[in-house]
Amino acid sequence: DWVNSFPLPDGRTALVVGDVVGHGLGAAATMGQLSMEARALLSAGLAPDEVLEHLDETVTLLDDAETGLAAGYSALGSTCCIAVYDPVSHRVALSSAGHLPPILVSPDGRAGPLALHPHPGLGAEFALREPFGVHTFVAPPGSLLALYTDGLVEDPAVPIDEGIGRLADAVASVHPWDPLQQAARRVVSEVMPARQRDDVTLLLARMIGYRKEDTATWRLPARDDAAVRARALVSALLRQWRTRDGTRDSVLLLVSELVTNAVRHAGGPITVRLIRDGPGLLCEVGDTGNGRPRLGRAGLLDDGGRGLHVVHRLTTRWGVRWTETGKVVWAEVVR
Repeated sequence: DWVNSFPLPDGRTALVVGDVVGHGLGAAATMGQLSMEARALLSAGLAPDEVLEHLDETVTLLDDAETGLAAGYSALGSTCCIAVYDPVSHRVALSSAGHLPPILVSPDGRAGPLALHPHPGLGAEFALREPFGVHTFVAPPGSLLALYTDGLVEDPAVPIDEGIGRLADAVASVHPWDPLQQAARRVVSEVMPARQRDDVTLLLARMIGYRKEDTATWRLPARDDAAVRARALVSALLRQWRTRDGTRDSVLLLVSELVTNAVRHAGGPITVRLIRDGPGLLCEVGDTGNGRPRLGRAGLLDDGGRGLHVVHRLTTRWGVRWTETGKVVWAEVVR
């Protein structure tokens, strides 16, 4: 079993838990490969369902007699669950491949498993493969999400639904101020089967999010004056946030370039989002296009192609992520 939680470069957080079939060296090698592949693909901006498609193909390739890396071992039927949390909208996008449903505890203490569409594990035969679904839900500040593997709830003497119910009750008892590491150990000790026959994994994630005063979102039509309107809106907010003049100038130029590119190459509507996070400012511009902006070499006499070079120079890092309606280009500037 394996678990991973890490911040994505665009300010979101990824939560991943998986269960590789079997034990031993082959299972350990496969687990490591799937874990790192999931992290790399999520960091590159792919959605949870797209990541599972790649992991599905990887498990199939590893099982192939000629190209497989784990000789004498098959990972077919391994499971994985991926959740990505947006701390501004408080929305979670979750996809599962044969995994047991995560448990969500709302701020008022209600707890229960999420209703997910069942899906076979990784590496199903090509003819039997189904598209991975994405379950999207709102996790208000104070919510608690529990991802786990079947070893925590499976007991030959108890129905699986009863085991999941016991876990939901135990997670619901976690106090909002309890340190999550200690809480996780307590929950495991309470619900773990008396005769442990499998690995046990539990990941608890407390959804807090950003304060409202640290974020702003605007929706603009894709018109020629969109960049001017975006600059005016962002400039007023940065003055309210008392941002340094140099940083404000950089952010305004950055917003102008990204919005202009969105109008020119993608279309609208256009979404501009600004996030104040510690020492940095995160700027996002979303549109309905699906092309990937790439940093290329611009010639001295070229009329265009310098916008992303400006973005690259002004930021500490930038990138692209895809959404259901298009893409988002994000960029980070030091305050």
